[in-house]
Amino acid sequence: MDKKNCVRKPPEILKVRDLDGNERFPDIHPNLPQPPSCFIIVGAIKSSKSNLVINCCCNKNFYLNKFDTIKVLSSTLHMDNKMKILNKHFDCEDHYEDRFIEEIIESQGKYDKEDPLKPKYCLVMDDIISPEFNKRTNALSMFLPKMRHYIDMCIISVQSINHIPPLIRAQTRDICIGKQQNFKEVIKLQEQFGGLFGENGDKKFIELYNLVHKDKPYQFFYIKLSENPITAFRNFTERIF
Repeated sequence: MDKKNCVRKPPEILKVRDLDGNERFPDIHPNLPQPPSCFIIVGAIKSSKSNLVINCCCNKNFYLNKFDTIKVLSSTLHMDNKMKILNKHFDCEDHYEDRFIEEIIESQGKYDKEDPLKPKYCLVMDDIISPEFNKRTNALSMFLPKMRHYIDMCIISVQSINHIPPLIRAQTRDICIGKQQNFKEVIKLQEQFGGLFGENGDKKFIELYNLVHKDKPYQFFYIKLSENPITAFRNFTERIF
């Protein structure tokens, strides 16, 4: 056969099966953040951020007993009664240091990524405001892009999205937005995530934020950034986008 006249089938991109998520955590509800995830919780004071963090760690419908290790860093560890619950059950510190990240890399790095004996690990950071945390190139900023090779989830709770260095924000896979006292904080979030909602995304972002927060206190506007296209929920129960 004349090779010039031979019709060759165009190359097809095949789906490569990802072994990270469902195999290690098969029974997590699909509405929840799915490991591996950098999960951001942002909201004003008394917006129920700490309550959500504790649910993540201690509620059987969330991640109770899903992780072998939960490391908690919280600046309010000894002041907030809710945080004292975590201090009772988990490995906790009241501040951030780069050495905590280095210790995670050392302990978890002993295992291959697919090793079934590798401990399931969650790192929680609650209202951490310190010069070391806010450095643009701290150990956490360098760690999170390769997080999935070491740990399964990182939960970061803050009052303002700009409290999180840009390199860390870029790794966000899930975000819960609580009620903001200052609407300028909503605009910061809109600028960061509004474009993900399409051509009129900025307008849609505000519309959904108001939908979640207009009637009841202590609600969360949850966006699954890990999905394409993204989805959004009121809390983790009602899909709104």
